[in-house]
Amino acid sequence: MICALLGLIEEQTGEVGAGVFDPKQITFATVQTIAKHLHKACVWTWLRSIDVLVQDECHHLKAAATFFKVLSAIDAPWRLGLTATPWENEADRLMVEATTGPVLYEVSSDALIKLGVLAEPTVEIVSYRAPELDDSLEWPQAYRDGIVENPERNSAIVDRATSLVGEGKRTLILVSHVWHGNILSALLRAKGIAHEFVHAKVPGPAIDAAKERFCEG
Repeated sequence: MICALLGLIEEQTGEVGAGVFDPKQITFATVQTIAKHLHKACVWTWLRSIDVLVQDECHHLKAAATFFKVLSAIDAPWRLGLTATPWENEADRLMVEATTGPVLYEVSSDALIKLGVLAEPTVEIVSYRAPELDDSLEWPQAYRDGIVENPERNSAIVDRATSLVGEGKRTLILVSHVWHGNILSALLRAKGIAHEFVHAKVPGPAIDAAKERFCEG
């Protein structure tokens, strides 16, 4: 797909990742994969030969030492960083600019909405009764009690999702933990709402098939 967009043939593009080390004129790689193999001479030689670096999701540089280490090892004089995540503070901006250079172009969300690239959001606040949590709780336990295993909150999520499905809307619920998804899935199942729950332990082909079914409605 990317080859078609760039007008390239597959023989011009290489890959570094998933057990493959096959760099070519244009190479697609993940920072995590490069980081795992920085100790190899062939990787260092390749990194030093790169002329142009395009780093997607470059905002990760502000929090991940691995990203900074890998991008600092690449000797490319031409660098382009792309991100849709705004800086939280000046220190974050400086961390990113240290490896990608200064900001050259910015586009607002409003402009992207007008272009049809982004959907115009509708924000709805759903009220529910919050539990009283002990101030002494560590964050993991507070998150579990207040978010993941909070019956009032989970019921509010499932009720709103059920309502949206009834309106014929494709509905996506995002969770940070698998067990939270399992809880919500059980509640949806109890309401007779057809759905699928995909996560990292689900085989890739099954995830792709679920995405296609979701897009098809």
